[in-house]
Amino acid sequence: MTEDLTPDRRDLIQQVFADVTSALEVAHRIASTGQSHGLSPMEYRQCAQRLQAATRDVVTLAAALLILICPTSEDQGEQTN
Repeated sequence: MTEDLTPDRRDLIQQVFADVTSALEVAHRIASTGQSHGLSPMEYRQCAQRLQAATRDVVTLAAALLILICPTSEDQGEQTN
């Protein structure tokens, strides 16, 4: 399937994977912060909310990758199983 990708599409897919890596690194930093013993309940809550947002970013980027790689919904369904 990837052999059918244009060079521009392939470059875009690689960039989105790089964006996923960055988003995962952000999520990791947030999760590491949440492991601190000295946080107040409000700070733990803020970490949890930031972690939710970061993981939504990852999910959104992964969905974008599926669309870029397999533009038809039938192909996307096959890839997620």
